Amino acid sequence: MRPLSAGAYGAGVVLLALSVWAVRRAPKALVLLAPLGAAAVAAAWGLDAWSQWQAGIRGPESAYTASVYALMSLQGLIAAVLLVMALFTAARAAIGWVDARRRANFDCLALFWAYAVGQGLAALALVRLWPELA
Repeated sequence: MRPLSAGAYGAGVVLLALSVWAVRRAPKALVLLAPLGAAAVAAAWGLDAWSQWQAGIRGPESAYTASVYALMSLQGLIAAVLLVMALFTAARAAIGWVDARRRANFDCLALFWAYAVGQGLAALALVRLWPELA
C-alpha cells in the first residue's frame, strides 16, 4: 500500500472521531472538521489515483487495469459526494442547526464518511496487495 494515501485515510478516521466528539461538546467545530475530513478522503483518493497513473496503469489495457480504473472511479464519486455532504453539514453547523439534539444530518454524514474510508482502504488493499499474492 502507498503510505501517503493510507495515511490520508487515517487522517480521515481521526477527523471523523473528532467530529463525533465535537457534535456533542462543540458543534461549531464541525464547520472546520467536516470539510477537513472530507478533504482528507478526497486527497487520499487523489494520491492513489495519481500513483496508479504514474505507474502506467491505463484503463483499456487489461482486465486488471480496467478493474483498477473502476475502483478508482467509484472512490472518486464517493469522495465527491462526501465533500458535498460535509459542506452541507458545515453550513448547517455554522448557523446553529446541528447540535447534540439535532444531529440527524451529522449522523448521515458520519455513516457515509466511515463507509468512504472503509471502501477506500479496501480498494487500496485490493489493488496493492492482489498483484503481490499472484
